[in-house]
Amino acid sequence: MMRSSVLNSLKLYLERQASSPGRYLLEQGVMGLAGWVPGLVGIALRGVLYRLILQMDGVAAIESRVRLRFAGNIRLGHGAYLDQGVYLHACPRGIE
Repeated sequence: MMRSSVLNSLKLYLERQASSPGRYLLEQGVMGLAGWVPGLVGIALRGVLYRLILQMDGVAAIESRVRLRFAGNIRLGHGAYLDQGVYLHACPRGIE
């Protein structure tokens, strides 16, 4: 019974973070790889890698320690800037 409860809690957690378990792994992998890198090097790295997990129209600057949930439902316009510590939780309807 406890095992079922733990699995249900894990399933609920994943459903609230990304559109699928595979998508969760992709988003967390990309953010884990590049999300902490400081300065201009980090901004450039995220500018390239975050295109794998969200929609970017042109160039966007994303500082370190930005938290994104349902990243595939986020669209950043050209010139968008996300400062350190920003938290965006898009859910199914998305954020533009």
